[in-house]
Amino acid sequence: MFIARKRKSRARSVAAALMTFAALAFGNAQAAINFQTDFESPTALTEDNWAAFINVFSPDCSSQYWYGYPYAVTNSGPQVAALAPGATSQVANIYSDYDNANQGDGCVEANVYQQFEITESDVGDYDFSYDVELPPDPANVGTAVNGFIKVFNSDFSATLDSVVQSSSPGSKTLTITITPDMVGGFVQFGFNNYSTDYDPTGMYYDNVSIGPAARRPGSDLSYEGVPTLGTFGLLALLLLMGATAAVALVRRS
Repeated sequence: MFIARKRKSRARSVAAALMTFAALAFGNAQAAINFQTDFESPTALTEDNWAAFINVFSPDCSSQYWYGYPYAVTNSGPQVAALAPGATSQVANIYSDYDNANQGDGCVEANVYQQFEITESDVGDYDFSYDVELPPDPANVGTAVNGFIKVFNSDFSATLDSVVQSSSPGSKTLTITITPDMVGGFVQFGFNNYSTDYDPTGMYYDNVSIGPAARRPGSDLSYEGVPTLGTFGLLALLLLMGATAAVALVRRS
């Protein structure tokens, strides 16, 4: 009798441990990159940890890379980004670093973005959606301005994929596929602009969302917000099923 009870107790402990692990693993397997903001908070840029990086090139903006540096984003500039009143709501104004000494003889690329480290559970298709609005003063409206998605390897020494779309008024959506070979790298979703000789670069952005791609007619993309299970997710599901069966056997004994 004592031995039977001891075995039953051990079986319950093993089953409980399996269920706990499987539940945690299954939850992690369902994780995916998700972010959204309407910039309505008075500290929307800093509370959501928007980052910025400036690259400086030769005047043609491509043939020679000179240097780069991070820039601390605040909610009111003075450079790169600031919250501003839009046509109907508060927006993010993204523009160049006009304090850069090479504005007059080089090309300044300003990037403002959200960055995520890629894990196995992030593999899949993603949509980056946002609204574009022109600044009210035509003298501040940029022409070389874009929304972008960029995927880098783990040390940022190479770009694994890039999607860029020129910014014009209206709603935009960019889509990218995160593949298993990108795990361990980084993905950036954001906005950039190019300035030579103090060119205007202002552009307003609002209603930003990043998440699993929505299902569209004729596509193989999964339903919005429901990422598909990878190998780890399937293993977790099997573990959860096995743990449930173990509990049922314990209860019968």
